[in-house]
Amino acid sequence: MSKRFVALLILPMMLIMGPVAANSSAADAGVAASKGKAEISILTWPDEGVFGYVESGRRGCSTGREVRLFERQGDGSRRLLRSKRTKKTGHGAIWWVRSKAASAGRLTAVATKTGRCARLAVSERVSGKKGDYKVCPSKGDMCYLSNTKVDDRTSFQSKACRSFGESPGFCDIAVTFGRVPICCFEAGWIRWNQKTSGHRDFEMKSYDRVSQGSPEILGPYIRGWLPNSSSPSFNVDEMNVPRFFDDPKASWYTPTLPDTTPGAPGGPLFMEWDQEYGNSFHFWIKGFLYKNK
Repeated sequence: MSKRFVALLILPMMLIMGPVAANSSAADAGVAASKGKAEISILTWPDEGVFGYVESGRRGCSTGREVRLFERQGDGSRRLLRSKRTKKTGHGAIWWVRSKAASAGRLTAVATKTGRCARLAVSERVSGKKGDYKVCPSKGDMCYLSNTKVDDRTSFQSKACRSFGESPGFCDIAVTFGRVPICCFEAGWIRWNQKTSGHRDFEMKSYDRVSQGSPEILGPYIRGWLPNSSSPSFNVDEMNVPRFFDDPKASWYTPTLPDTTPGAPGGPLFMEWDQEYGNSFHFWIKGFLYKNK
């Protein structure tokens, strides 16, 4: 084969492959950029202040970051309200400021620059008065879960469904009172397991039965934990409401900020468990939920 023929063969191949190689490099750069994504948020804490999260793909740039919270003054200047450091939680690196001055107005949160971490900033107009929220489920960042009742549907012969003071337990349930589409659903189950002296896993699934061969109509699903069987503090890691057609894939949680009471904004849900005769029971839950991003 002549050198001239080889050159003529390679040239069109280079013209074809060139753009592909360029696109591959751009795609790799995009992946690298996404891994390094960083942001800071401000969320409402009604009548108490604000809180938020610092997220970063770089190691050491989330937990332990200094966050400064500023208030915008009438003349356009900024006033430093508080400086805090983020702490690691199951939902991310959280910061919070408990201050009446931070409960409303135009606020700016800044994660300060370090040797390896870029400066991050966000500004939000906060209206943190009680009553400035919608009832769950909602498309907003925060909503109020109104009183919701769950009744047991377990036969007396079931050995898996124990008294709530015992562990582990598995019981049949129905959601019998609450706001649509969180209520009402004729069937489901709850289960719990006391993993340690201060951590009891709790999970609930609900649904409506349909004709044989058809999928169940799914109701609310909740997963979280309580410190123990007598505690009203239900810390929610995930709550889904599939029948919320405005946002069926939405997920909610409780941030459980320091020194917050069950059922209060920023705190765990309030759970009231009523153990009846034998393994019969019902319980109520209510409180504030925040939407997972």
